[in-house]
Amino acid sequence: MSLILLLAFSRWRQEVPPSLTWLPRALWAYIVGSETKTELLRRQLGAHFGAMEAINELSPDSKILFLFEPRSYYCGRDCLPDSSLDTLGHFVYLHGQA
Repeated sequence: MSLILLLAFSRWRQEVPPSLTWLPRALWAYIVGSETKTELLRRQLGAHFGAMEAINELSPDSKILFLFEPRSYYCGRDCLPDSSLDTLGHFVYLHGQA
């Protein structure tokens, strides 16, 4: 059934005005149900999501310190992201150099 919806949507997408094409095409497989959330995240985030899956398999009392990685949204353990990459631009603005 999802294949039929996807084909019907593909045909409709060719005729849709540009103002309605705000949703990226990569998400439609997930929306129509032909792809799971995990498959979508693996495809979109690549090795980062794979690392988060491996971290989530560690013991629940584990603490994870990220070095040079500020993204920790999918980390299900006690994760400490490295926020220095997020503030680097602000430091350069304040001090003129990093």
